[in-house]
Amino acid sequence: MTIMVTNSPLPPYRSAMSVNHSILRLSSDIAYRLGRLSCLGTVEPDASCHAEEVKFTLACEGITLTPSQMRALNKGEDLPSCPLATSLFHLYSRLGKEDPYSPSILERFEKAVHPDGVPMRKSSKIEGVSYPLPPYNKVRKLLENLFEFEKKNKEVMSPVTLACLLYFEVMALAPYSSQNGLLARYWFKTMLGKAGRSMDALKIEKSLFYQKDKLAKAFEESSAKQDNAPFVECLLTLVLSSVNALLKEASQKQTAPSPLVDRLLAKMAIGRFYSASELCALLGLKSRLGLQKNYLRPALDRGKIAMSNPLCPTDRNQRYCRKGVL
Repeated sequence: MTIMVTNSPLPPYRSAMSVNHSILRLSSDIAYRLGRLSCLGTVEPDASCHAEEVKFTLACEGITLTPSQMRALNKGEDLPSCPLATSLFHLYSRLGKEDPYSPSILERFEKAVHPDGVPMRKSSKIEGVSYPLPPYNKVRKLLENLFEFEKKNKEVMSPVTLACLLYFEVMALAPYSSQNGLLARYWFKTMLGKAGRSMDALKIEKSLFYQKDKLAKAFEESSAKQDNAPFVECLLTLVLSSVNALLKEASQKQTAPSPLVDRLLAKMAIGRFYSASELCALLGLKSRLGLQKNYLRPALDRGKIAMSNPLCPTDRNQRYCRKGVL
């Protein structure tokens, strides 16, 4: 285990991870692909993406959602038949707004997932956990130490590596009497989001579910060796695979034909800048929101148009120009 528990006062948290060639290679590959992904524009998660996240994080806990429940979640509807799924859906829907470096993420998670009271662990053993756990009366302090470690290393350690360490440590601490994986995966996903806005749309929960046996084996190896490296390496492999899938999806969207983008381009002269009002008039649109969502954003993502002020996309005087050879 990487958290050393002694008599009070507790020492600060230190990561016990040996950085090997495989971890460096995986980290480099992920960073490279995230760079490519950023060039394609931001991939925004929708309700169906969050519904899938909830489906598979619950599946990891042995909870299965029915097809009708999934259809409701895909529409962003609450599930009276499964309040836990509803709470998780709302949590995942605000991923980009959450700060994984602040204790507020823990408070918000506990309030949403455990509205009737937080089931803090009251024993050094819990069902389904075979590895030794730190004393339950030290858990809160150990979590505080983990937050301090995050803050001190946020400038020198990549969010992806920090996310992997967080996942391991939450499972090692097991602060609750059950379903600790829900917190581990949510905090993990929130930290991944700091590596790039598109990471909020990463469908990593599905991989975590289907590779849970491999992850469990890597966790046991890391615990036995008192070295996080085997677990981090396994998790980085899953992250890389999921990033590749997201990159492929973004590339396909960029190259896919879009009648609305084609209609926009047909109305724009090459080299001339247009205001949003002018484009709405040319297209016969009443809503600037519709123009932005259905025409401008897809055209920008495909590299077909340029902004007059790209450093401030929300500039009220923003104008748009069709790219091309005069």
